[in-house]
Amino acid sequence: MRVASTVAPSDYSDAGRTSLDKDVEPQSLSFEILYDIKPLSTQVLNDDRLRYLVDQARQIGQAAFWGNDCFLECSKRHGWRLNIITEPPKFGDEVFGFVVYKIDSHDMVLHIQYIAVAESHRRRGIGSKLLKSLQQYAAKTLTVSTVTRIVCACVPEAVPFYQKHCFRKTKRIIATEEEEQLDHQLPLQFQMEWKVPDKRKNKSHTRK
Repeated sequence: MRVASTVAPSDYSDAGRTSLDKDVEPQSLSFEILYDIKPLSTQVLNDDRLRYLVDQARQIGQAAFWGNDCFLECSKRHGWRLNIITEPPKFGDEVFGFVVYKIDSHDMVLHIQYIAVAESHRRRGIGSKLLKSLQQYAAKTLTVSTVTRIVCACVPEAVPFYQKHCFRKTKRIIATEEEEQLDHQLPLQFQMEWKVPDKRKNKSHTRK
């Protein structure tokens, strides 16, 4: 299955910018992560704050991914989930970024489709916070019978970011000639993978 790149090339277009978080000391940041938001749900449509946050996040995604609406399949029917990282209510309602992902119980994989960070908040460790939140979710909440790994596709420039978080390259994704004719099709991506720690093995070591 081909998936969209999780980091847009525009994230690396500025001189001196080589990675979302590479070699940067994050500033102190107060934040909260809202999990599994359904953008078109009654809960969101009837809640002024949630609706405002989703609108901000959608604009961040459109800026990062060529005008695409990244949330079209974030519903129970399609299975994609949306997490938003934002300011706590007492500090304001500015959205820093988001991640869109899906749990494939058949293949026991958590697929990341999009990660986007607002341009004004890049290089502050926000991408790392989003990624770590998924790793913690997979390791502490889900069971090994549900998810055994997290997988994503990324542009070559983003590989060091994922490697920093213990992901490894598993294969190259090269666009076909037909795909290269499409708008915004990336010629080369890498599939990155992080294996979820097996809690059963950790428990057996603890007993010894």
